[in-house]
Parts: sequence; C-alpha cells; structure tokens
Amino acid sequence: MAKLKYPMERFDNLTLAQKCTRCGTCRMVYADNTASVRFSYQCPSGTRYKFESFYPPGRMYLATELYTGRLEWSDHLMKIMFACTLCGSCSELCGKVNIITPCEIIEDLRSIAFKKGKLLPGHKSILDSLKTYDNPWLQPRSSRKRWTRKLDFKIKDAAKEKVDVLYYVGCTTSLDAELQKTAIATAELLHNAGVNFGILGNKELCCGSTARRIGAKSIWDEYAKNNIRQLNELGVKTIITACAGCYRTLYEEYPEAGALEAEVLTGMEYVQRLIEEGRL
Repeated sequence: MAKLKYPMERFDNLTLAQKCTRCGTCRMVYADNTASVRFSYQCPSGTRYKFESFYPPGRMYLATELYTGRLEWSDHLMKIMFACTLCGSCSELCGKVNIITPCEIIEDLRSIAFKKGKLLPGHKSILDSLKTYDNPWLQPRSSRKRWTRKLDFKIKDAAKEKVDVLYYVGCTTSLDAELQKTAIATAELLHNAGVNFGILGNKELCCGSTARRIGAKSIWDEYAKNNIRQLNELGVKTIITACAGCYRTLYEEYPEAGALEAEVLTGMEYVQRLIEEGRL
C-alpha cells in the first residue's frame, strides 16, 4: 500500500467519505492482471445489484449525506449498507490511489444505525443468541466441543491444563457440521506434530465479530474485554484461529480494547511453521 503523505488520524469519516473521487478503482482490478474480464469484478454487492449505490463510490456519497444529516435511514439504506460483505477489496485498492477505507466507514455507519434502533430481520435473533448462548447460531454452549468426540485422542482443556498453544475454534467451526471437519483436521495435525495444545471447549466465548458487523459495538467491546482477560490468564504463547473472521477480530481489532499477550496466527500459518520446523 502506498505511503500516505498525511497521517490518517487527521481525517474523520465524513472527511474521508467526501474525499472519494468516484474514480472507480475499487470496482475492478486492472484487466491486464487477470486472465479474463469476468475475473476482474471486485465488489460482490455491486456486481450482484449493479446499481451505483451498491458500489463503494455510491456508498461514500450516501455516507456523506448520512453524516451531515441530509439523509435519513430507511429500509433500503439498511439493505445497501448491509449488502456489503466487508471483504476489504475496496479499501485495499483505494489505498493505492487515495486514502479512503470504505469498510471502516460502512462499519461506523452500521454502528450509528444500531444506536438508532435500526436492525435487519435476523439481527435480533443473532443478538439474543449471543446473550443466551455466547454464539450467534442459537446453539447451546455444550455443543461447542461435540466435534472432539470424533477424535481418537483427548484434547487438553486449556482452562485446566497448562498448554503452549490454544486452538481458538470459534463459533462457526465448532457448531457447523461441515466446518467441524476443519476443526478435526487441524487438531489431528497439531497432535501428530506433538504440539502441546488445548481448547476452551464449552468455556470458549464468541470473539464478538458478528456483533461488530451488525453494528453492536458495545456488545463487541464487552466480548473483546472478556476474551482478552480470559485468554491472557491462560498464559499461552500462541493462539491459532480456525477462521478469518476470528483472526481479524483477535489480531486486528482487539488492540482497540486491550492487548493480547500471545501471538495470534491462523491455523494455516501455524501449520506452515510446523512444516518449516520439520515437525510435519
């Protein structure tokens, strides 16, 4: 990413939104870098809905109007802001020609909408599930470690036994039947490599990512602080995650709430390390 002439802290989100020049760089990658133009489309929601308001430039125009109060929230505006998958492509591409981070602005607008009581269908059940079960999938806490029954060895309970590595499995990988295969495969690799690792099982909390994407920053903040305290008390050297969502939340966003003492890696990063060390 190009080095900025001015530090980002100088600009608030309104100013950043106003700095969008509608150049369209965030829409597509350059054609000569792809095998075909059909692989060049970068914005999932813009490609899906094909209206300017669903592309980052259109959202930055709407953001300016929302920040200044010239536009009020509506159901259609909620659809536009939540159609964004927060994949980060626009922010990455814009960083090469401008200084805008559309994803951060969209997340900020979602938090403003949440404070105004604006929710999409399904958001309330997710938040209720987080409150009741500490996961967004309406699954009991006891379900978090059911996948371990398919292993032919016992995984250590990191809350009771001293381990060097914590496998932070996360809500979706723990509870989704298809993704549990990832948890099983990762645990088997760690076991075969002789890694002293464990999981928190039923004591594992949601990382809070879902709450943050909905705009419930206060709920995310509570999860972040509770997780940071719990994870630091374990005294582990390394935390590995099963999914990119947990990784982003722990590695990039938790510093806003406090410091994790352990290094945070994705499962694949740690497997690569084990390969380089000759342990796999």
